[in-house]
Amino acid sequence: MDTSSDSFVPVAPAPKASLPKPAATPLGRWILLITAIVQFISPAFFPFDGSSTDPPITPPPVFFSIWGIITTGCLAAALWGFPARRAIAAPYRHVQLPLSFTQVLFVCWLAAATLQGERYRILTLPIFLGMLAGVSAALAAVQRAPVAEDDAASRRLLSGVLGLYAGWSTPAIWLNLGALLPVAWLQGANGTALQTGLASAAAVSVVGGSYLSRGNVGFALASGWALTGVLISSVKVGLVPTAVAAGTGVAIVVSSLFW
Repeated sequence: MDTSSDSFVPVAPAPKASLPKPAATPLGRWILLITAIVQFISPAFFPFDGSSTDPPITPPPVFFSIWGIITTGCLAAALWGFPARRAIAAPYRHVQLPLSFTQVLFVCWLAAATLQGERYRILTLPIFLGMLAGVSAALAAVQRAPVAEDDAASRRLLSGVLGLYAGWSTPAIWLNLGALLPVAWLQGANGTALQTGLASAAAVSVVGGSYLSRGNVGFALASGWALTGVLISSVKVGLVPTAVAAGTGVAIVVSSLFW
């Protein structure tokens, strides 16, 4: 009797459908690179050497040279993350938009600080707040994103550059606020108290930022650099309470490197 019709013929299981790898989307990496280039060259078009309305506790001019390091670092990070295999992977795909947003705002801030007119100068504070929000979001994304071992260099590069950016911007917000206040408010005993308040707010913000950035070395170095500038300027003009507030912030930030 023919039983071939009833015989069991094993059938190989169909191969599992694998999810397609995401295609390289050039838009994000191009935006990051273009905005990094524009940010890098913008000081040539909007040279800014300070303002007559800057508070006396503003760091000496040499301290602002950190912007050259930050903008160069952003350009280097954009170039490193430009190849498609990095652009579509963590952590780069998480930082392209917030960092690009921050770099555009930097150019806007520089233009507003350089152009003549009170209406432009007032815009520097909300623009700077936007910069800090953008770079903080990018730094948080880098810290959260799982990164493959073979691309740990990307995390280290972005963590360092974004840490410097956020570390300088955090205390600089308060100096920017001081620059918008009437000059008369910064004179006399009331002026000393006000500037001490600004320096204290900067120090507290830096301590909070050090904690939130999980002891990021770049953040600690840049924020400590800014507060050291405030300390030096305060000593030069005899604002002892302000110098104490800034010095306390520096001490806490330095100690955060060993937490």
